[in-house]
Amino acid sequence: MITVAAFSGLRWGELAALRRCDVDLAAGTVRVPRKLAALKSGLEFGPPKSAAGIRVVALPAVARKALISHLGKFTGAHPDALIFTGDKDMPL
Repeated sequence: MITVAAFSGLRWGELAALRRCDVDLAAGTVRVPRKLAALKSGLEFGPPKSAAGIRVVALPAVARKALISHLGKFTGAHPDALIFTGDKDMPL
């Protein structure tokens, strides 16, 4: 997560909301359609703060390699599986 964050510029909530279907490994891109926010009532997925927040981010080779490794070891196969999770595959 640290490598992807460092080379993508994604915010914490955007990283925490990433799903397998948001990643295009062949193109080396990550689509950012939503974020995860910690509210008083609990965690909530929603759109980024502005329309400009919905974007596609290119990953350099080092970040793509780290993401490929992470997906193979820690991320479920379902397209909606969260990429970065905490205990018991729960959102961060």
